[in-house]
Amino acid sequence: MSKETPRYHSSKVRVAYELGRKHFNYGNAGSANPYPRSDPCHNAWARGWIARYNEVVTLMGKRGPHEKAEGEHKWRAMQQGYDAYAKGVNLDDNPYPKGNLLRQPWSQGWVQRRTIENGHGYKGMKTNTTD
Repeated sequence: MSKETPRYHSSKVRVAYELGRKHFNYGNAGSANPYPRSDPCHNAWARGWIARYNEVVTLMGKRGPHEKAEGEHKWRAMQQGYDAYAKGVNLDDNPYPKGNLLRQPWSQGWVQRRTIENGHGYKGMKTNTTD
């Protein structure tokens, strides 16, 4: 089976597929699909997100124990940021100092929770912050 990008009947659907891949790279959840379920782009976006997810998981499986542990720490920091928003913590109160590898995942979790609770979805939002 080839790893080629699927062929789509319209450029709109093709763009949705690529957008799904980009949203995964930004750290957005698979449930962040900006297209309504009735739109053909909804499935294309989801396929793009899942394709990128599978690529990353495959790469992670080839990493050593040190890199896997680092990924787990980032996941925990993201979850802490997600929970911090629910507790009323401000984004500026990130507990990780600038330059720390866990600062960005914490912020991503915080922004993700804020977006979900405000009902805005992820359309047009880039959650990977830079310090």
